Amino acid sequence: RDGWAIGCTPQYVVAVWAGNADGEGRPQLTGIAAAAPIMFDIFRLLKSPSWFMQPFNNMQQLAVCRETGYKASDVCTATDTIWVQQKGHTSPLCPYHQYIYLNQKEKRRVSSNCVSVSSMVKKSWFVLPPAMEYYYKNKNASYRVLPPFLPNCQTVDIQQKSFDILYPLRNSRILVPLELNGKPGRTVFEVTHRNASAELFWYVDNSFIQTSKEPHKISLNPEPGPHILTVTDDKGESKEVRFEVIQKVATKGR
Repeated sequence: RDGWAIGCTPQYVVAVWAGNADGEGRPQLTGIAAAAPIMFDIFRLLKSPSWFMQPFNNMQQLAVCRETGYKASDVCTATDTIWVQQKGHTSPLCPYHQYIYLNQKEKRRVSSNCVSVSSMVKKSWFVLPPAMEYYYKNKNASYRVLPPFLPNCQTVDIQQKSFDILYPLRNSRILVPLELNGKPGRTVFEVTHRNASAELFWYVDNSFIQTSKEPHKISLNPEPGPHILTVTDDKGESKEVRFEVIQKVATKGR
């Protein structure tokens, strides 16, 4: 409903608002899409002759992970050195690089349950949570998903989740509009799983809905009110989100 963009140079401050005079919103009306292009056009017309001086006296250099931008840990394989504010050294270490253990061919993950420690290959790996991985790997061909475990070698790792619910978001409020034919519409719920062959079981308010295999998408039209979506995979891992279906409130014409 309101698209804002605010920027400044040493000489000017420019603020741009974009929206509808009647207050009606639309999904495409965002600051970066509607207001920011206008703001940059204005700055190009103003032609500021100088830029801000970098305050080196209040900055220090810090090694950061090249892939994530977090402060580099010992596990990060590629780093850059950048200038940050002095408190930057207190920022958290990169949480997305971790050590994994592979077989000698480095094609499968292993554990001490199935191979000797001396035959394991310790490797640093860039691992994103399933939801982030879903979007990141579509734009970054270099991203390597976690190798699968050797058969009968997988261990329970409570820190390494296998899947995420992409939609609905936690505590989201969903409006399902009517179709053009006047019938109730449906909304598409979506899950991403690291294992392409995984089978998922879907429940709404503890009532079983259906199973799915990749792609994990189902279309539903829950009744208005609060609901709980629960999804469980064939290994027993489970996730749930609360959401609410709302009804459109009629408004008086002007």
